[in-house]
Amino acid sequence: MKSIKHIAVVGILLFLTFFLQSQNCVIPDNGSGTPTLPPIGCEYSSPDDAFMIIDGLPPGTTIELDGIYSEFFCCDGTCPCSLPIPPGVCEMPGGSLGGDGHCFKGTMVFDVVGTGDLAGFNRTLNVQIFSEIHTGPRNPGDPVQSFPTDFYRLNGQLFGDPDFCIFNIRGGTDFGLQSPGQTTLTQLPNGDFNVDSFFDITYQIEFEGCPGSAIEGFAGVTTATIRFEIPYVAGNDFIDPGTDFWTAPEGGILFGGEDLPPIPADFFEPGSDPFEGQIDFEGGALDPPPFPDFDVLIERIAPANVPPPYPVGATIDVEIVELKLVSTQPITVTYVGGGIQEWFVEVSLSVIPSLSGFMDVSKENPDGGIFSYMPLNVQPLFTFTLVTDPNEKRTWDTGLDGISPIVFNSSINDYPWEHSSIGNDFNATADYPMPLSTVSGECTLELLPYLLREDDFWANVTPEGIVVESGGSGYNDGEWYYYPNTDWWNIWFYDHPFDNDRTKEINVSFTIEQLDLSQGSYATIVFNWATGDWSENGFPRPPLPEDVTTQVLEDLYIVRSIPVFSGVVDGPIFIEKYFYEILEYNPEWISIDISGYNFSLYDGVINHVCKQNDVGGDLFELGDAPEMALAYPSTNTMGIFPTCMNEPAAGYVAHIEHFEGNAWFGPSVDHELEGNAGFCPTFNPDMYNRDECFNDGDAGLIFPDGFTINGPIG
Repeated sequence: MKSIKHIAVVGILLFLTFFLQSQNCVIPDNGSGTPTLPPIGCEYSSPDDAFMIIDGLPPGTTIELDGIYSEFFCCDGTCPCSLPIPPGVCEMPGGSLGGDGHCFKGTMVFDVVGTGDLAGFNRTLNVQIFSEIHTGPRNPGDPVQSFPTDFYRLNGQLFGDPDFCIFNIRGGTDFGLQSPGQTTLTQLPNGDFNVDSFFDITYQIEFEGCPGSAIEGFAGVTTATIRFEIPYVAGNDFIDPGTDFWTAPEGGILFGGEDLPPIPADFFEPGSDPFEGQIDFEGGALDPPPFPDFDVLIERIAPANVPPPYPVGATIDVEIVELKLVSTQPITVTYVGGGIQEWFVEVSLSVIPSLSGFMDVSKENPDGGIFSYMPLNVQPLFTFTLVTDPNEKRTWDTGLDGISPIVFNSSINDYPWEHSSIGNDFNATADYPMPLSTVSGECTLELLPYLLREDDFWANVTPEGIVVESGGSGYNDGEWYYYPNTDWWNIWFYDHPFDNDRTKEINVSFTIEQLDLSQGSYATIVFNWATGDWSENGFPRPPLPEDVTTQVLEDLYIVRSIPVFSGVVDGPIFIEKYFYEILEYNPEWISIDISGYNFSLYDGVINHVCKQNDVGGDLFELGDAPEMALAYPSTNTMGIFPTCMNEPAAGYVAHIEHFEGNAWFGPSVDHELEGNAGFCPTFNPDMYNRDECFNDGDAGLIFPDGFTINGPIG
């Protein structure tokens, strides 16, 4: 072996940090409320720095080694571990920090580049590395677990390499090379954990060049420290299947062109002429008001893989599964001999399912990107209603008649979408419509995102006021959290990013009854939401009890509504489609909050939508009754009469001439033909805000009780 004439120690202060990216380093719960370390399946690199060989080389000459450490596996019994960890096991209690010790092996892949006199020297080295890490105590079950760490031992050697006759790398506190760190485990909504961990590792590389190699005659030992990093980036590598809700501000369909044939002769009545012409449409609301009021439902059938580097593209199968459009004006049908009739037109979907289409998605950055529909196939069913007799209808199912679907394509290919805090979801979040049209341009459709989510919840509360059994679709697998400052229990639901330019609409239904019939029961149920102050912190979770340890913090981060229900529970009580609005902003997180004792809350469903603000106007200012004024003194009922805005919307008083001669009054406008007093056998309303015909929300006036406006205006 060639003698080494001089060895120097070069100190370079850098930092080794393992930041495990949420999309690249997410590991499962091991069943105890925490994951097992090391994070098998993850890898670490150093995008800004490199391992260095400096000593033993000419001045101005270095060897830089860009390393990626991955492919971890538990030791087989041959590792130099200071702990008695059994073969095939990676972690056990013990170590220098009072928590656990972890012993494992992995592969360090070095891309080697020479500089100075060694310019042009390039290699790839694969070195097996043994690692022993000690971690501090953690609290299994906590959604965020943060604890100190120490890289106790790191050791690896290279054998039989043509350039490096000696290549040894070692580091860690046990070798006198201090390597402290910190790890944070953050539980995701699906129960897995995101790992964010760093170690300030000081390492030594000893090398000697082989005869005949580019580094022949060079040898030395370099001591240094490096930042070894996978930066944490918000976002996800996948887009899960799911449902996209849309409203349809406007659309148009031409009968008698390239996309659709004319409506045939004699379709409406014997002697009716064929109908050709353009019909203008708008959304008709698939579900009755007050909520929800989307017009189009499109399913993303398959997932998409969209990992970095960006931009990265994917194609997702989609299918339109619900649709409701209504004509803005009736069509005029002519008859042989000169007669005419007017018919309103509604568009829904054929009993023959529409062919699946495609969504072209481009992920431009970790948080989202752009997309388009190419194509969106619509197999329509047309329903025609005679203006003078709403019971007279005609239907034309294009699917049953063998007519090809209308093939829409996006007119733009850069409609924006975003991920969110709850996982691999997809949200179209623009505040302007996506235009679609057929190739001929004869049929058009505009889609505007309707950011709707539906969640469920249930809980049993003991006579002592403790939630003992509970669940739902909320944050952290539907966990209910106790807030001791205010004595509330709650379950959190995610609802799109905080947005000052949007509002929140909430609709909740549930049943509540006594848990133990032998004891008294009382319950209060409210809505709750996170403030903008909380969202500005950037945490991918709601404000949990450990975040609001004082009343001041709880008041800063959490707002609660007036009660949805508050009172004695003496039998099954049904709350159906209770409607609530948050007008100041769209909060990122909302919840159901409960307090009281001895009750069971079940069949809970909450619909919540991040809604774009409407713009008010004098055209629809009706001078309606003041909001939350005392409407019925005899029953102490407060009136729900918000002022109408620029279009009839859930929660606003509106008179709608949907069919000639009919008008409605109330916070929840009926769009059915009959209205709230239509063709029922009797109309004798005995309850405020209840449509006697269709059992949904409607202002209605209680009969025969007198209506008045009396008391302070809310």
